[in-house]
Amino acid sequence: MIPSRSALAAILLTSLFPLACHTRRSEMTEIQKSQALDAMKHLQAEFNTRNCELIYQEAGAHFRSQDPMDWRRECALLTEEMGPWRSFQVRDVQRWPRSEPAFCIFATADFQNQSKELAIVWTFSRKGAELFSIAVQRDEQHWKNIPAAPELNRGPWIDPPPTKTPGSVTL
Repeated sequence: MIPSRSALAAILLTSLFPLACHTRRSEMTEIQKSQALDAMKHLQAEFNTRNCELIYQEAGAHFRSQDPMDWRRECALLTEEMGPWRSFQVRDVQRWPRSEPAFCIFATADFQNQSKELAIVWTFSRKGAELFSIAVQRDEQHWKNIPAAPELNRGPWIDPPPTKTPGSVTL
């Protein structure tokens, strides 16, 4: 039996370096740097208060394209596994080649129970930095992408995303 295209994409993208962050070098503007740093600190604070719902609500359309229950479950698992997020050190920033400004921030994050490498993609709009995706390094070769990495030609994203009900999708 040959796996479906989406199954192959999921296997490939969850086992490799976060695909969204394979990009060319480009500099962020000072405003974008400030917005991204503020957004990272805000994400850290919301993570530490276990306010998974607010993280979801404030995120960009791509992040909200995942089922909210999937995100709440994933967020709860992460907070239990890693404990409070104590600090982060930005190691690198790379521009992601999209039509709107998007940057992937690579950071070493210290949590109460362990340290993890993170790759967090932010897009920028009039509202400032919006969470696009989070990738958490599981080990030297595996990353957990949240939301699960889409097929490469899936877009465009709908904002607000469709509401999912059992057996159907409504717009």
